[in-house]
Amino acid sequence: MSRHVIRRLPLGAALALAATCALLIGAAMPVAAFVPRDDSRIIARIQVPGGATNLAMGPKGRYLWTLSNKGNRLTPLQVSDNDVGTGIPLGGGLRGGMALAPDGRTAYVSSYSTRTVLVVDLGRGRVIDRIRVGRRPGGLAVSPDGTQVYVSCWGDQSVFVISTASNRVLDEIPVRGHPDALAVAPDGLRVYVAAISEDLVSVINTRTRREIGGFASPGPTSLAVSEDGTRVYVAGVAPRNRLSAVETVSLTGVGSLRLPERPEDVVVSPDGQRLYLAMQGVGVVDESTLAYLGTIPLDGNAMRHVAVREDGARVYATGDDGDLYVVDVAGYADEPYLITPPRDENGIRP
Repeated sequence: MSRHVIRRLPLGAALALAATCALLIGAAMPVAAFVPRDDSRIIARIQVPGGATNLAMGPKGRYLWTLSNKGNRLTPLQVSDNDVGTGIPLGGGLRGGMALAPDGRTAYVSSYSTRTVLVVDLGRGRVIDRIRVGRRPGGLAVSPDGTQVYVSCWGDQSVFVISTASNRVLDEIPVRGHPDALAVAPDGLRVYVAAISEDLVSVINTRTRREIGGFASPGPTSLAVSEDGTRVYVAGVAPRNRLSAVETVSLTGVGSLRLPERPEDVVVSPDGQRLYLAMQGVGVVDESTLAYLGTIPLDGNAMRHVAVREDGARVYATGDDGDLYVVDVAGYADEPYLITPPRDENGIRP
């Protein structure tokens, strides 16, 4: 694989880690400090040709795929040595989302300017099909068995279902509001659909291909489902930046956490112990308690997308500068002491 510029930070650069308020619904929670074992945990800052936006981790954590800033190229990163490979050209058109098949052989990229989903053969390094869908396709998610792709089409207020066997549309599912971010349950029986325009997350039954319910969620920007499928996590921006946990059977909230900055993306670590958020740096949350553990600052840049390696030891993030950051999160630990959230002049926790 061809090598490109990797800018490494000086080992003496200190990471200033912020602690903020953690609130469960109806009760205030203390916040655990999140500190490094040493003074530098940014392993690399990589200049990906064309810049990097969306991220998708391949199976077994061997390759991380990045979508370029202009959406005209998919580029692999070999995670063992942070080696950047030759990108796959996608042609013209503005891109939205990206998702990988479970076997890691195929990528799907939505193109909202051409109303298509591109099917990319990663082994052969080329686009093998273009599937016509609705207006302004954005979010993408692949079923756990790899047989179907779900595409949110903002302009049609619907989710399109694509067969991966035939690369043809199987169905169009109307949903409330203008859909964007998607997340599929681990068992593949439900798809969760965020509609920021309606302050709503809809739920689709994948067997009947119909919306079966939903729950209110102010300004949802991204979704993630717990490893056991019992919770869906919603990062939102209204009325204040927040992460919420919703029980998936009853669709009722079980926890909520105030965030220090706007969340753009959220992922669950493979071991189900941490949540990572793309914010002003990378935010870290304890999944079981929803305690905010801190922020990993990345040169002061706002992050847009985040991914985590299969072993949970590395987190990858891309931001406004188009660089790809590689962060060692195995080198962090919860301190035994707790910091109590501050109160305002009226004695109320923020």
